[in-house]
This record gives sequence, C-alpha cells and structure tokens, in this order.
Amino acid sequence: TDYSWFSDKRSCRQISKNVSNYGSNENVRLFDIDEGKRCYNLPTTKNEVYLIRGIFPFGELSNSSFYVTIGVTQLGSVISSSLQDLGIEGVFRATKNYIDFCLVKEKVNPYISQLELRPLPEEYINGLPTSVLKLISRNNLKGEGDDIRYPVDKSDRIWKGTSNPSYALPLSFNAINFDPKTNMTPPLQVLQTALTHSEKLEFIHSDLEIEGYEYRVFLYFLELNSSLKAGQRVFDIHVNSEAKEERFDILAEGSNYRYTVLNFSATGSLNLTLVKASGSENGPLLNAYEILQVRPWIEETNQTDVEVIQKLRKELLLQNQDNKVIESWSGDPCIIFPWQGIACDNSSVITELDLSSSNLKGTIPSSVTEMTNLKILNLSHSSFQGYIPSFPMSSMLISIDLSYNDLTGSLPESIPSLPNLKSLYYGCNQHRREKAPENLNSSLIKTV
Repeated sequence: TDYSWFSDKRSCRQISKNVSNYGSNENVRLFDIDEGKRCYNLPTTKNEVYLIRGIFPFGELSNSSFYVTIGVTQLGSVISSSLQDLGIEGVFRATKNYIDFCLVKEKVNPYISQLELRPLPEEYINGLPTSVLKLISRNNLKGEGDDIRYPVDKSDRIWKGTSNPSYALPLSFNAINFDPKTNMTPPLQVLQTALTHSEKLEFIHSDLEIEGYEYRVFLYFLELNSSLKAGQRVFDIHVNSEAKEERFDILAEGSNYRYTVLNFSATGSLNLTLVKASGSENGPLLNAYEILQVRPWIEETNQTDVEVIQKLRKELLLQNQDNKVIESWSGDPCIIFPWQGIACDNSSVITELDLSSSNLKGTIPSSVTEMTNLKILNLSHSSFQGYIPSFPMSSMLISIDLSYNDLTGSLPESIPSLPNLKSLYYGCNQHRREKAPENLNSSLIKTV
C-alpha cells in the first residue's frame, strides 16, 4: 500500500478487475487536488541504475489528463481515452539516495494503481550521464500468451509478444546450453522465439512523438539454428534508411548470443530494417528489441535547500498533522508547481517562505534558521508558541514577520544584527511585553 506516503484511505478506491492488462492492483489512489502535484519518494542507492514504472488503469476514471515526472523531468502524459491500462516506464541513474515519482495535475485529478522500482544493468544508460530513458516499446518477437516479466525476468522488464511483421517466419528452439556472459540478456523464454525472413525484416513504429528526440534501441539476437556457422547468417541493420550496422553476424564472436545498441534521432516514426547482406546464405533474424526515448535530465532544486525544507516539513507536521498546506508539500519544492508558501530564485534556491495565515501551531521549527538562501520569512497570523529561534549572522534575510502569534520570551539579539535585515515585524504576540532591543537600528529596520 501507499499509506506511508498518503494516509487518507478515502482517496483510495477499488477498480474492476477486467480493466487491468498489467496485472495491476485492484485499488487506485485518486488525488483530489485543485492544482499542483503529488509525489512518491522512493529510496535509491546513488549512482545505481533503476527502472521505475507507474500503472494507470482504464475504468471509471476516464477523461483524466495529467503528466508524470521522474524528479522534475517530464516522462509522459496520462490521457484516459483508450480502453486499456497505461504503463509509463523510465530508466535513470540515481543522483542521490531517493527519487521522486510525481503526478502533476492538468485538467482532472491524477491517479495511480501501482508503482514499481527495480534495479537495472548499467548498460542501459552508459554514455548518457545526464539523461532519462522513456520506454517506448519492448517486444518479444513471436512471443505468445501472457507478458513475460518477474520472476522470469529478474529485472521485471515486461516483454510483450508480437508477430509483426506478419510476413516474417517464426522460429523457436529449446536452448539448453546458453551462457550470454552479459547483464543485458533478456530471459531465455524471450530469446527462444524469433522472427526471420529470407531477405528482409522491417519493423515500423509510426507513433513516436512529433517533437524530435534522441532514441536508443537495443536489439537482441540468439541464433536458433544450431547447424549454422559464422558467416552463414549475415545482415545489415538500418534505422530510417540510415545504415547503423553492416554485415552483422550473430555468431562472429564465438557465441550464439549477441546484442547491439543503436543511437539515432527520429521525428514521428521509426523504421527498423534488417536486410540480408550480399553473399549470406540466410536472411536476418531477431528475437527481441527495446526502443527507449532519451530525455535530458532537468536539474532539481539546490540539494541543501531541499534537505532543509524536508526537515522543516517533518517538524511542522509533528505539530500540525492535518494541515492542508504542509500536507500538500510533495516532491521538488521549487520546480513544476512550487510548494504553497515557497518562492525560489531562478528555480534553484528557496528565497521566500510565507506561511502566514496557514493555521499553524506549535513552536517555530529550528530548521528554519538553516535556510541559508532565505530572504523573506513570514510566519504571521498563526498560533506559533514558545521562543523565537536565533539566526546565524550569515543569514540572507531582509524581512522577518512573526507578528500575530503567541510567542514568548525575548527577541534574540542576533536578529536585529542580521547584516541584510531591512524589516522586522514581531508585534501582537500577547505574551511578549518587552521593549525593542537596544541594538535595533530603527533607521534601517521597520518594526511593529
């Protein structure tokens, strides 16, 4: 369940079994929000490569429209106009010890039924240090029956069977002695079937995005004819009429298994063609392939600011468990719908925290003094109690408003001495009766 992220059971509803073609959960989490995003924060190991996949079922929630992000990088949109479930899957390298998977509202409330995070081989993202890969298609050629996934595939990749192109001939073989010597191998159950043709295999995908993107295709080959030797099945590989591999021979390296990776640009469509090479006795063969779209990784908010604001959120929630403003804080605080009450400078650092009139209570969290880039702090018109925390002299604050609370004690001497402070409002705290501090420069600082 996702109750550790979102405890409101009322927003979890049951869906019909017959709408699930991903083997997804029978329940769906529906986020009833006016705007913004809701994010799942999942633990990762820095520098490891992962597959992340959200399942969005078709059913009673038709006509929805929202988009999905990994961190702050948009991965895809959910538009419930089809009669089948939708899976959105990405591959990324973790840059820290967690990843945010976010649903961002556009027209109708976002929802999700299942979220999966799996480790993947390094090879998927080699040479792409600042990219996210979006899965376009993963095909098990001539595969029949149910999709193949975990536990058959240890990485839980979902292999969908296809017989296209229809003119191709199927091959199958019960391979017993098979040692691929690579982490990139699909399950043997996938590789035991293939499509072949005496002259040419052609795979057409005409549903790519019109906007031009880079793509990465993984082609997987297992020679299923044990009587063939190197040089007897040789073919060329073309992408959109551009030669990518010439005289490709599955058996050339002494193994009956081989894979290759193709990188290319495409707009709208992909034509993958395998053509028999001159002098070859046999036509091309292909067992499985994957198409992934390369998307640039969008830089997130300054990590130090993120860690501090997350700490502040936890402190506030301890004393304000049902506060709607703080509960809505999810994912990146600045980018793609900044958190309510937060403003950022060029989307990279937090410069303003305005929680005025947010119905907050308890003590002012000490972590607010750790927000090194903060320039404006407004906690007025709430029910904060206790003492005012002391801020370091390195603070960038130019305005502090703590008025209309229930604060007690003295104003810390450090606050009036802050080098950038121009305005300070701390009046109307009924338990404070003291005069303004002697070191308060009234010509530079406005007070109430």
